[in-house]
Amino acid sequence: MSSAATPYDFRLPQPYPPEVQRSLRAWLTLFLTQWGDYCRREMHLTTKLRLDALRRAYVEPTLAGLPEAVLAYPVRWSSTANSLLVVSRRLALAWTLARLGEKCEALPSDRSLTLVETTLWEHLLDHAFLAVARDSWASEPAPIWQRGPRELAPPFTQIFRQQPALLLAELRAEEPFADGFLLWLLSEAVVQQFFAPTATGLDATAPASPTRLEELLQDVPLQLTVQLGAVQLPLAQLQHLRTGDVLLLEQRLSEPLLLLLEGTVRYTAWPGRIGSQRAVQIAALREE
Repeated sequence: MSSAATPYDFRLPQPYPPEVQRSLRAWLTLFLTQWGDYCRREMHLTTKLRLDALRRAYVEPTLAGLPEAVLAYPVRWSSTANSLLVVSRRLALAWTLARLGEKCEALPSDRSLTLVETTLWEHLLDHAFLAVARDSWASEPAPIWQRGPRELAPPFTQIFRQQPALLLAELRAEEPFADGFLLWLLSEAVVQQFFAPTATGLDATAPASPTRLEELLQDVPLQLTVQLGAVQLPLAQLQHLRTGDVLLLEQRLSEPLLLLLEGTVRYTAWPGRIGSQRAVQIAALREE
């Protein structure tokens, strides 16, 4: 059984270049593997964190949508690059109790941490979680990963003030802590300094440059057609087509669609959506 592809919403900020995303994923994968090893070795926990999503997002709706019952801390990567680490309180409590030697076979019920538990949790954050992050980093420059005091109202943090977009890394705990999560919100400065020192085009508010398609459509109405795909069928099979039949097209999901201008293929395009309407994003101009 195949699942439908999720169309890209063009109202979101432009994604990072592929090389930036590969760099981010490579480091996070190594870090999460080493953190899982630490949990198994030091806390006798078999549960791991996995990378659930990695995307560029606008600051205001991301902060407004932060869950409740979390513990949030600013984590500075450099003197000019900051981030916000958000951990579900139940997961933080489970890690803390496990570090105290208690056997945790499931996430504990949500509650506020005691003063002693908070002290131990923040020690665990500094000397275990961020220490493992340092050990997993193998390139220069190296982040300082300096934790600040807890943010009591994460949606109103001033860390990302006057910044339109950020990087959101969504980490999810596996069984038996499946309801536990960790969100790491990285400023654009973190991405630029540590994952894309030579990358350009990270301005979420920069206007898109005019395309050749827009120039052609300024004065003359032209017919544009998006070709979903094609398939050749014998007449005998065509005669027996019925409602509900599925046809396999000669078009892979990893390939852009063809965009025809007045019946001639002129562009390739990626399918997506804007709100509830279908849309396409121009990928390349096809040479004549």
